[in-house]
Amino acid sequence: MRNSGRTAHPVATKTPNTLDLYDMAGNVFEWTGDWKAQHTAIPISNPIGSQEHNQGFERVIKGGSFEHDIFNLRPECRSATYSTSASSACEYVGFRCARGIIPAPLFVSSDTAKVSSNPADMTVSDMRPFLCTSSAKLVYVNVTLNRRTLCFIDYSEAHPQIREFQDMTNVYFPTISPDGKNAAFCTQNMGFGDSSAIYIRSLDSIHTTLVKIASDFAYMPRWWVNPSSKDTFIVFTNSAIDNGLAEWNGTKTFLQKMTAGKPAGSPEIIVQNGSFHDGVSLDGRYIASGYTKLYMKDLISQEQKQLFVFPLNGKPASGSTQVCNVSVSPDSAHPDRCLFLDFGSSSSTLVGGPYGVHQYLFIADFSGKVISWLKCPDNESSWDFPKWSPYEQFAVSVARNSSDESRSIYYIDFSKNTYRKIVAGVSLEHPYLWIGNIPPSAGGLDADSLGLYDDPHEYQFQNETAMKMEIFWKNYHDAQLFFLGSSQMANAIDCSRFTGFKAVNMGYAAGGMRGLWSLTHQYILPHCPQIRLIAFSVTPYWLCSDGADVSWNAGIVRSKGYQYDLHHNFWKFGKPAQFDGLITQASHYYAPQEVCGQAMVPCQNWGGDPNLANNQTWTLATPQVAQNFDTLQSFINDLSAQHIHFLVINFPESPAYKNTDKYSYSGLPWETGKAIMQKFASYETGNPYYHFYDAYKNGNHDYADSEALNWNHLCPNGAIKMSSRLDSLIHTFLFP
Repeated sequence: MRNSGRTAHPVATKTPNTLDLYDMAGNVFEWTGDWKAQHTAIPISNPIGSQEHNQGFERVIKGGSFEHDIFNLRPECRSATYSTSASSACEYVGFRCARGIIPAPLFVSSDTAKVSSNPADMTVSDMRPFLCTSSAKLVYVNVTLNRRTLCFIDYSEAHPQIREFQDMTNVYFPTISPDGKNAAFCTQNMGFGDSSAIYIRSLDSIHTTLVKIASDFAYMPRWWVNPSSKDTFIVFTNSAIDNGLAEWNGTKTFLQKMTAGKPAGSPEIIVQNGSFHDGVSLDGRYIASGYTKLYMKDLISQEQKQLFVFPLNGKPASGSTQVCNVSVSPDSAHPDRCLFLDFGSSSSTLVGGPYGVHQYLFIADFSGKVISWLKCPDNESSWDFPKWSPYEQFAVSVARNSSDESRSIYYIDFSKNTYRKIVAGVSLEHPYLWIGNIPPSAGGLDADSLGLYDDPHEYQFQNETAMKMEIFWKNYHDAQLFFLGSSQMANAIDCSRFTGFKAVNMGYAAGGMRGLWSLTHQYILPHCPQIRLIAFSVTPYWLCSDGADVSWNAGIVRSKGYQYDLHHNFWKFGKPAQFDGLITQASHYYAPQEVCGQAMVPCQNWGGDPNLANNQTWTLATPQVAQNFDTLQSFINDLSAQHIHFLVINFPESPAYKNTDKYSYSGLPWETGKAIMQKFASYETGNPYYHFYDAYKNGNHDYADSEALNWNHLCPNGAIKMSSRLDSLIHTFLFP
């Protein structure tokens, strides 16, 4: 590249190598007779490629070219920027005539019959700090040898994870539907004009059935919503060949209507002469094609232009005009813009010097003006496979390292010219980032509602519960252990006794299942990235009702603060920039330094003769009790599926109850009380994420009068003992 003037030269015009062979490195890539295949781990002599072609019909080319950097000159490099199919033809690929017999040739084959997918990891699991919403999904292709599988991340989940669809192994160019529910992809790469299919699949499950568009020549799907009818379409082409070839004018672009993720009716042709496979603008006016020239067409005037050409591309007149990886702007204010990569330049008045292939992302408009550019990360060598999200501010791209390995996926924020690695792997391609509704980035918060969980005051213990909500919003970023439930929990948990974890005590008077469910699903799981465990107190009164928890139902749920959260989807899709400061300033039920939530009531004693006034006669067979246990089972399953531990605690009560006919303060008979605890303990069987801790022990515990508040509550002295013991227990399964 450096001594070529970025053009091909007649053979033998440069210095030969030590064997007097010319142009073995540089000039043009040299075509070989080998089908491309993954090298084996064991070295072999005289390899002649694979015995059969791969899904891309790729040939091996060697030696680099005038368009490429020094990496492509290395002997181990066997391809160019694009995969080289058997039908490829371009100005930087040639061939060398050779004569002779290869002694004892060997075909290259994979090492194992069954291949495990290359590993990949999320380096970012919470996109809210970057996108101001968690309503985001990412699809990409994981490449393992010749297998290309679709992977998917839903960032709106409490604990996002990478899911891989393994039923299709030739996935290219996946993209997500405007409603975020479906993904479409094709089965062939750029540069091809033969058979390729487009499939659509739901992202709700990795076991969903594939739906095929009724065409055997279908490439590079792009979703589009008609702004007038609001109908959803897939735009696709019947070929992905180089648009610099004469044959390209005989290709076509189609529009397929989609209903509920399935094709409706037959495709219609929207461009008769050209495969414009790189997207349609939001208003439906502009359409683009970006391999290997950047064409944009105005569908109203039918004017077609080539963009990124001299002098607007900042290159010399002889500079390369080759582009790829084009996507049309999703912005209604700038529908004529497109994002793309190019093949570098020996000098550039745009970026202020020379740059390599795919080193910069560019944005240009229909006039040909280059609006902006963004260099790849300093620790990477180039971008690859960039695509705009549904918001012009954000895009996503793979980055290649100095060894030309596509190991990283980055999200990009053009408004700040910043980027962040979000997925790391071995070989990652074709990412697409879908983003749902983004809330206002600042302001717009109602100070008369935000955080006011005791207004109106409807229940006597509502202020205590509101206090726990304030503590939640102060600590949600890094809290790992949450203790929920009744006043028994509020009195018995001393957060300072938990080692290696940040704990929060959110127990409150009369707390039950309704509060457990709401706090967990509406607040803790969506907002607490460090959550490891949720603990809950066994207070039997809620088992014979619809969940009891009058403090939550009669108080919090009716408050301005809860209703404000509810109307904003509990902030699951992002919070305005001023949120954290305003919500913790709404009211102060605890001293500002309070972080735990323990009820600090002076110690007294177990109260002498126990209270026998309560008299409950229900059993495990009572329908409401059975229904509540079913609800609890679903709750356990939900947490276990997310690898979050659930600890149920039966707190100590007055040991004097063992000498009465009452199991505890609840007023249950001993037979029912014991049966209930056995039921709670039974959930441990076969579930490593569920734990039951019986500290009551049928009244045979060692909590003294000096550690009790009254018949059924511990005091701060007892909380020290209880919390220290729970700390030891929790360490056995969080740090086994």
